[in-house]
Amino acid sequence: MRILCIDQAARLSGFALFEDNKLIEWGTVEPRPRSLTGGPRLKYIYEEFEKVIDRTKPHQIVIEDPVGGEEDNRGPKANWKTMFVLANVFGVLELLAANKNIPIDSVSPSSWQYTCGIHKRDRTSRKAGAEEFVEKQYGVAGTAQDIYDAICIGYHYLNKKHQETEISAF
Repeated sequence: MRILCIDQAARLSGFALFEDNKLIEWGTVEPRPRSLTGGPRLKYIYEEFEKVIDRTKPHQIVIEDPVGGEEDNRGPKANWKTMFVLANVFGVLELLAANKNIPIDSVSPSSWQYTCGIHKRDRTSRKAGAEEFVEKQYGVAGTAQDIYDAICIGYHYLNKKHQETEISAF
């Protein structure tokens, strides 16, 4: 079974492909030109992920739940803007999965971070934790942060998500 795991974003989305519980491929989708916004950016993301899906032929897609970023010196409005953008990208990926008749599931960032042993409070430490986990678990180093996150999402899904589904079915 092939599972495509995606850490979606508007600027750079990471993906990881697992086959029979083994990591076999990873990469990124980045809108070009970077100046694309709104609908044209979402269309580009759709088209590029469609190419990834057509090439890799996954049986399942797993996406990180869209959540806003932490408040920072830009204030709470930046958090809502992030959430809005992520929700739009999430919707585009759901539509793509539906058009390809591929089941789609999502996992929360806190779930996959917990499964991967990432218990840090600040974003920088969590990102470093994902990188350390992936390097130790899969030997992948020196790549984009979004790829590390996508690999962690896949690890969580393959090792914990089905247990959560069985438990929540009661």
